[in-house]
Formats: sequence, structure tokens, C-alpha cells
Amino acid sequence: MNTIIQTLAALMTPLIAMIAVYIAYQQYRINEQTEKRESKASRLSVYSRFKKFFNEVSWTNMISSETYEAFNDAVAEADFLFPKDVTSWLLEIQGWAAEWFNQKKGIEKYVGEKIRTKHELLKLKEGSPTFTPAIDLMEECIEHILEAHGELQGRFEKYLDGT
Repeated sequence: MNTIIQTLAALMTPLIAMIAVYIAYQQYRINEQTEKRESKASRLSVYSRFKKFFNEVSWTNMISSETYEAFNDAVAEADFLFPKDVTSWLLEIQGWAAEWFNQKKGIEKYVGEKIRTKHELLKLKEGSPTFTPAIDLMEECIEHILEAHGELQGRFEKYLDGT
């Protein structure tokens, strides 16, 4: 009887150690799955903000201050969530958006009022040849952004598929 108790007592320590290792492994797997889920949610949130930016530019051929700021914030966040192939592409688009926005700010400063629509820009272009080069550059920037819009899903697809 003593031998049985001693044997059981001796087996308890390895059994407890094996249970602890099993629990630790299960916790590791749960943490890994949680991290993947949170990372995917973060990437999806950033992607959604880019999609919103591109949709607004597509619909209005303009970039509002709010949209521009939100886009810049999303680009900064993307640096931590996506590899270089995506972030360098986004930086290129950010450059076009910045150029467009800077041209718009320059025109607004010159005319002394905010430009809110594409129609207002075209009226300025027709009314004053002074603005033609700036507005032509703005239109070129929008064209580049719209071309990039067509690439958006393909650029992000492999990073949003759950892996």
C-alpha cells in the first residue's frame, strides 16, 4: 500500500508538469489566434479608410480637407500593418494627393475663398488662364489617384484574406 502511494505521489509531479505544459500551449495558440484576428481587423479598418478616400475622389474629383487628413492618418498606420510593396504604393498616391491639395490651397489663397466643387475649379480655369497650369496639374493628380483606385483591391487582397 505504501508503495502504491509513493508511486502515485511520484507520478503526480510529472503529471502536473504535463498539464501545465498543455495549458501553456493552449494559451499560446489562443493568443496567436487573437493576435491574427486583431491584426486582420486593423488591416481591414485601414483598407476601409483607403476605400472611402478613393470613393470620394471618384465621386467628386476633389479631395476635402477631412478626407485628405484621414487618408494621411491611414497611410501612417499602414506603415505598421502592411509590407513595403503596399506602403510604397500608398506613398506614391499620398504624393499625388498632397500635390493636388497644395495646388488647391494656392488657388484658394490667391482668390481668397474656398473651392468646394469641381465645377468651381472649372469656372476658374475658364475665367482666368492664370490658373490653367495649376488646375491641369490637379486634374493629372486626380487621374493618377483614380488609376490607383482600380488597383486598390488587388494590392490589399492577399493581406486581408485571413492569413
